[in-house]
Amino acid sequence: RRKEESLEGNKTSMSEGQRKKGDAKASNGPKRRRKEESLVDLVTQLLSTETAEKAQSFLMGVRRENRKELAKLAGLSVAWVNCDQRIEGNVKDMCSSIITELWVPKAFYEKSLQTHNPLVLFSNSVATVPLKKSRGFWEASGIVAKQPRMKDVDANSTFEACVHFIQAGSGTGVALPPRYVLTCAHVVAAEDDGDGVVKGRMGRRKLVMFPSGRVFMARCVAVRETEDGEEDAALLELEEEIGDTGPALPPPVAALASKGAEPGDRLFAIGNPSSVDLESVEGGEVEFEPPTWHPSVGSCVGDADEGYVGHSCWTYWGHSGAPLFNESGEVVSLHCSWNDETGLRRGQRHEVLKDVLSVVAEAAMRIKK
Repeated sequence: RRKEESLEGNKTSMSEGQRKKGDAKASNGPKRRRKEESLVDLVTQLLSTETAEKAQSFLMGVRRENRKELAKLAGLSVAWVNCDQRIEGNVKDMCSSIITELWVPKAFYEKSLQTHNPLVLFSNSVATVPLKKSRGFWEASGIVAKQPRMKDVDANSTFEACVHFIQAGSGTGVALPPRYVLTCAHVVAAEDDGDGVVKGRMGRRKLVMFPSGRVFMARCVAVRETEDGEEDAALLELEEEIGDTGPALPPPVAALASKGAEPGDRLFAIGNPSSVDLESVEGGEVEFEPPTWHPSVGSCVGDADEGYVGHSCWTYWGHSGAPLFNESGEVVSLHCSWNDETGLRRGQRHEVLKDVLSVVAEAAMRIKK
């Protein structure tokens, strides 16, 4: 994607006369749809396009206000959301960025489900083996093998309840009753977010996808976040379903455990490693099997890092917000980060999860009163 500097350059490099010609050219571009369309309708049409080229054509043809709403949903910077859409170059770049943030991840998830079928692997108890500590560092072997401990796990209330966020930055979450998604606060992201606590997360809308292929709009309704990352949780409420998927069945949900994990407890995680190599300067792609809804097993290492739950389940960058389940299939933590010095994975404490859920419960009680 072009950086914001290119946007400013596009604006300032034109003379006033050129700008007027550019305006005229933009106004004579693809005819804009006159019908006022809802955001859900627009997203449905965008995600149903067969190729990125068709997605670009669709976006070029919608109303300016519609493009702006889609840019907000995609988490683009304020500079791009409010760019001068009379300039054709701005519109093209804006559309390309929306495609990168929304259409491309959705297409990748769909292809992964079709070609790798992660549900079959999970049902056969196949998962990545735990990290092992060697010379003071927790290392990954990369081995994927059958895990007998998972043979009795109910897929509907674990695997099927896990969602991936449709955004270039990836991210994972888990659905909880009645219609909520629990994830890390930093997953509810936008381009302008800095480090630490971000005040703008509340009210943000995101797209989430279940392994069944169902996609929902979700709105952030509660956040617990601190500068040191020890509190890093957010709750989103599922809203409209995207696309025509038949009867409006309730989405599958997991259960939050009554207590957190203790040292030695066996755990498993389901997350989104994706295929982007984020540990290489050159970038490129890296292969994981499966690349989405990836199960891994490990155990609770305890409070090896003060303020966090240490765990040995293998994770990658897109695992942020991935649920950590106990052997009963209940959520005990969310994977949130790792220790750069030891390689140990970190999870959110159980009380942080309960705290962010209590915000919504207390609000519901006030409404009833």
